Amino acid sequence: MKMAWKKKNNKRPIGAISDHLPFDQEEEGRCKAKAKAKAKETESKSDDDDTIQLAQSFEAQGNKLAEVGKYHEALGKWEAAITLMPERATLHEQKAQVLLEIGETWKSLTAATRATQLEPSWAEAWVTLGRAQLNFGEPDSAIESFDTALAIKRLKVASISDKIKEGTQGCWAIMEVQARKMEVTEMRMLRWMCGHTKLDRIRNDVFRGRLEVASISYKIKEGRLRWFGHVKRRQAIEPVRVVETIEVEGRRSRGRPKITWDEQIRQDLQRLHLSENMVHHRSLWGRLIKVKDF
Repeated sequence: MKMAWKKKNNKRPIGAISDHLPFDQEEEGRCKAKAKAKAKETESKSDDDDTIQLAQSFEAQGNKLAEVGKYHEALGKWEAAITLMPERATLHEQKAQVLLEIGETWKSLTAATRATQLEPSWAEAWVTLGRAQLNFGEPDSAIESFDTALAIKRLKVASISDKIKEGTQGCWAIMEVQARKMEVTEMRMLRWMCGHTKLDRIRNDVFRGRLEVASISYKIKEGRLRWFGHVKRRQAIEPVRVVETIEVEGRRSRGRPKITWDEQIRQDLQRLHLSENMVHHRSLWGRLIKVKDF
């Protein structure tokens, strides 16, 4: 009797084989890695967005506080924003302006310098740096900063001129050379505002009369005398009065001594025929030292 044997199918299904192929496992691993990287990237973007929103919130809160005169609280908000976004030049520039208002000149100078480093093409940052340099007693550096701002943005020379006068409210004494440099810078702005140059050969008084502005040297003198009045009206035990009697020990350097603030004030009083006793009448003193525009 002939018997027929049933052949066994020893072949495995293709699916079963493909589940254990090494290149399929590698492909699956790459897909998982890509998915994880994409998830991390999405998570990182969401974190960055949250950081930016939080920093902008702190900045907006600081702006509102500064507008109502709460400068120290505003600085706290801006410091928190700078911690989150240290490369934002606007925060450093705003911080510099507020530090000027509260008398922190050195910190203001540092913040304004950082703003110009982050945004070298931002004219307003250079103007703020110039103001800080003026209050710190560096008129030469301030003039360079204002010139840089003018070279960047000549359309806003009027606001830059106002900022220079705001920066002259300090108590430092300046040399005649420095005063002339500042007058030259101011006249350059006034000519640009009127659409003229030195080649037009028009007298400076014409531009001052047309724009109704006084010389910046007179404005510096007014600010210096105003501060002198503030100091003299304080009590003798106040720190700002105590430092008047401090004597610096040691020998000065060779050459002609620099003019001191006291000597500068004496010269101003002599030229205006004023006396120190007048400072106690605040309203009268303000009228006497006021520099009228054209």
